[in-house]
Amino acid sequence: MKRITTLLFVITIITNNYSQTDSKIYDIINSISAERIETDITKLANFGTRHTLSDTISNTRKRNRSS
Repeated sequence: MKRITTLLFVITIITNNYSQTDSKIYDIINSISAERIETDITKLANFGTRHTLSDTISNTRKRNRSS
């Protein structure tokens, strides 16, 4: 039992010493905004589908003919 306790203690110390403390992660987290998430979701929802069996001549979806 003493060996297990010692092993767990050593693992805890090693984990704490080598944990992620990169400031870039905090910058990324702080840059998250509701507006950005909403924009991304809208873009994905409006994308449509590329499924092979999808309807290609539907009148219910607008298609971008700019190309």
